[in-house]
Amino acid sequence: MDFNEVKFYTKELRVLYVEDNENLLKETKELLDNFFKTIVTATNGEIGLELYKNGDFDLVITDIKMPKMDGIELSKNIIQINPNQHIIITSAYNDSDKLLSLIQIGISDFLLKPMNLPQLLKVLYKVSKSIYNHKKEKEYLISQSRLAIMGEMVDMIAHQWLQYINVLSLKIELLSFENRDTLTEEKIDDYIKGLKKEIDNLVVVLNEFRGFFREKDVQLFSIREIVDSVLILMKDYLIKNVVDVEVFGDYKVWIYPNEFKQVILNIITNMVDNFNEKEIEDRKIVFDIKDNTLTIKDNGGGVDDEVIDTIFEAKVTTKKYGTGMGLYLSRLIIEKIDGKIGVTNIDNGAEFKILFKN
Repeated sequence: MDFNEVKFYTKELRVLYVEDNENLLKETKELLDNFFKTIVTATNGEIGLELYKNGDFDLVITDIKMPKMDGIELSKNIIQINPNQHIIITSAYNDSDKLLSLIQIGISDFLLKPMNLPQLLKVLYKVSKSIYNHKKEKEYLISQSRLAIMGEMVDMIAHQWLQYINVLSLKIELLSFENRDTLTEEKIDDYIKGLKKEIDNLVVVLNEFRGFFREKDVQLFSIREIVDSVLILMKDYLIKNVVDVEVFGDYKVWIYPNEFKQVILNIITNMVDNFNEKEIEDRKIVFDIKDNTLTIKDNGGGVDDEVIDTIFEAKVTTKKYGTGMGLYLSRLIIEKIDGKIGVTNIDNGAEFKILFKN
């Protein structure tokens, strides 16, 4: 393997490099700069952990022996935050007694000091290729999830459009049966107003749907507006499933509005599926928007205990024919703006809570 093979997988990666020896830190960073897009450095584990908490890193490279917090403790803390984080440990031969504990917590690989180029290329190739493949798999799963959401939306919109078209047809039929002699201008105006109203409803639903999957930059946006927009699209779906929805409060956050619409849609459809599966009769969903928190709760009996702790992971589902990607995608969307999403069971249902950093 050569430099170009390794660079293919490393060139877009962001790296956190932690090393207490400042000369070695500087020299190694200069070497690693040839491979990686971005390298952020720290001189001890405590600084490294703070940088990690406030950054977004594909790979962490850390020494073992460091002041304040060593590489073992740093790795444990990082893996607790993100169990899937790739970490490479740099170690001397006399650190061998510590390697077993590092293997047990899931370290990706090791680089022995002093590093040599063949060893470095081998390790970087192995780890960065794994990161690359993981990202591609994640992108594929997300695209599949988006297609599934789009399919659900098309079904909802088609049903809603049919309802409005049926009303239009009925009004036209009624007009055709009117006695021409008794058809006054006032009656004609009433028919025209009624027809225009249904056409306006069609246009509103169409515009909401057209904008649903369009990419928009992050912007300061009203949560209430996003929720109301989704409820317009889901109106017929909610009526069909006999679900009463209430929305309280409002708050503006920096967010990707169309992506956040997908989060709302995912949560609502999961709640409705749960209503249907458990045959809940009096169905209610309540949105409470207060300060930097959005709470969504229902009276559907709650989330099953065996999945509640993993419900936002990929391929975890409570549905008979579910993909387990909807809530996973929702978590990624919320984390993209440094927010948090969680769910707990309450007295007679489930409560989803989204906390916005801003």
